[in-house]
Amino acid sequence: MKLKEKENLVMFEETYAPEAIQDRFAVLHFPWHLIFTPDENRYELFNLKKDPKEKINIFKKNSLSPSMKRLKKQLD
Repeated sequence: MKLKEKENLVMFEETYAPEAIQDRFAVLHFPWHLIFTPDENRYELFNLKKDPKEKINIFKKNSLSPSMKRLKKQLD
């Protein structure tokens, strides 16, 4: 798969308790990884290119770019 094709790939992820600590849902559209934890009503957004270990949550609901709003809409 060429790099350009990978950049267009969108993957959905889900984990459920008890296998996971809590239910979580995510969408990965490189370099973005958006995660939602329903029990906490919490979103996390990571730029995997700059932060591959997902240490810095950059999600700010009131300042999402149009592309991030589309990603959130896909996840919701």
